[in-house]
Amino acid sequence: MDDVLPAAIAFAGGSVSLSSATDAGLVIGLILIAVGTVLAVAYASRRLGE
Repeated sequence: MDDVLPAAIAFAGGSVSLSSATDAGLVIGLILIAVGTVLAVAYASRRLGE
């Protein structure tokens, strides 16, 4: 997994939720932030397990 991917997804989620005035944009932004966080935790646990 690329080191930058989780951060990029979380940043994109934050950008979507901040720039969108709709509830759907907020939900999509929060989902992207959650996915980025899950990927970051999975990457960190895999790196620590090596």
